[in-house]
Amino acid sequence: FNATPGVTDVTGLELARAPRQTVNAAAELSVPVGGLKARARLDYRQRTSFWFEPSTDRALFEPGYSLVDARIGVGTPDGRWQLDLWGRIRADRRYRVFAQAIGFTSSGVSAATSRTGEPRTVGLTLRWTM
Repeated sequence: FNATPGVTDVTGLELARAPRQTVNAAAELSVPVGGLKARARLDYRQRTSFWFEPSTDRALFEPGYSLVDARIGVGTPDGRWQLDLWGRIRADRRYRVFAQAIGFTSSGVSAATSRTGEPRTVGLTLRWTM
């Protein structure tokens, strides 16, 4: 029972949006190929599970996930133009980047709104500098 309206006791609950572990790593390689420059880059991000709000309601819990971005490309050594093939390789499931409770009952959250992260994506980018 909450004796003070508008005040919630969060004693013992985990801090919101604070995974116990976050890992970021990147590697890039650039080598000359003929008169051009080839480049490869890999970015890795991992978050362990976390709560979007101080709560014990599973609607506000996000399991850990990993994200990988990869890019390979070729261009001129002076950077005048660059052509890259890239991919955003996401977790093997949908993951959320935001969630918020929008309705409550005495037993917990009755409704929550959320936004999912970007899906797997592949693209081709051409940069031209004048």
